[in-house]
Amino acid sequence: KLLATILALVMALGVTTLSWADENNYVTIDGLADENGALIHYDTLTAAAKAWRESKNVTTTGNTFGANSLGTVEEIAWTIHGTVETGDGAGVVGSNGAGDSIFGGGYFTPAVTVKRVTVKGVDNAKVAKTGDNDYRISAAAQSVVYEDITFVDTVRIDSNPANLTFNNCKFENGFRMPHSVEGANVTVNNCKLSGNANGYAVFVQGTMASFKIVDSEITNCERGMNIQAGNDAVVTIDNNTISDLTDANKGSAIQLTSGKTFTVTNNTISNAPANAFRIYENCPAESITINNNTISAKYLCWNQGYDMSKVSSADNTCSIEVPGACAVGG
Repeated sequence: KLLATILALVMALGVTTLSWADENNYVTIDGLADENGALIHYDTLTAAAKAWRESKNVTTTGNTFGANSLGTVEEIAWTIHGTVETGDGAGVVGSNGAGDSIFGGGYFTPAVTVKRVTVKGVDNAKVAKTGDNDYRISAAAQSVVYEDITFVDTVRIDSNPANLTFNNCKFENGFRMPHSVEGANVTVNNCKLSGNANGYAVFVQGTMASFKIVDSEITNCERGMNIQAGNDAVVTIDNNTISDLTDANKGSAIQLTSGKTFTVTNNTISNAPANAFRIYENCPAESITINNNTISAKYLCWNQGYDMSKVSSADNTCSIEVPGACAVGG
């Protein structure tokens, strides 16, 4: 009888533990609540976004998919609890990939202006793609903030947010931003990045007003960062740690490709197998400032033809294995 009681208790505890674990992997959107006012839990981003669209009378099926009369949406506020998959995009993303932004509400016709999207993580929040479906974590809005999120797959931002911020996020397979709306402001703050996006942990392209990566850590990737932010961008690279790069031929820790100004300060580059810096041959920068960095690398800098009189450098601590040379890669 005692054994039966103990077994029953263990089974009860096991069920309770399993239920607790499942309950802690879900997503909510502010405003989607039950009759008691409690936020409704959804198991995928797709399910939550579809429910949000239906609550706004956006058509989610048929020939008029995306039809709406919204005009302007002030905010879509997400909270990720535990590990949540993107889902397949059904009811949110067009069959031709249109409106690839699940976080931004998906495909609309006519177009909708979303002023702000916030994506907040709790309980060690992770976002992962579902199967082979696209990793639709972009958000088209005037202001987009991701905070306390781990991105399991390569992050590709291509929905042109005007102001984009990542706070305390983790990128397990690289960060790639191939496009941004002209004049965008992008900030990566207190983040951890690993893996590779086009060979880099961070690969940025656009015509930005500013790009800033600060207080962040890059590790275990082929190359560090490639910043191609456009001719008018003010670029700040401050107080980051870059270590354990693996590409001995092209493994530059920091590549300066395009920006109006570059300020590279207070960074630590450890044991770079190739160049600590690479300055691209057509870099349009009016000035490059490299101060107060601690650098350990095989080679210091591959200058592909930039006018070095525009570079100011002071108070750097360098340990360079092969002075006066560089690794020439692709």
